[in-house]
Amino acid sequence: MIDRYTKVCLTVIAVSLAVIGLRGLPLIDPAWAGRLAPPDEEEDQMLDLAWGLSATSRLGCQIALTDALDGLVVSLPTETHSMLDV
Repeated sequence: MIDRYTKVCLTVIAVSLAVIGLRGLPLIDPAWAGRLAPPDEEEDQMLDLAWGLSATSRLGCQIALTDALDGLVVSLPTETHSMLDV
């Protein structure tokens, strides 16, 4: 079961990564990708701007964590691009 504290921590991590400009979006394991709600129009537009996009890339802060996603498998890309390097 995903508790409120875990949801808050994961949200803080996702937002923190977005703030520093980390362009490595979480990759959702293909076995789990179909269980997530599809990206809305705003997320789709943000994904269009993403560096290193894959078929299962998502904005981590847009994934609503529920008990149904307990055990969700995600990974980070092997390469990332930080806007701080620009």
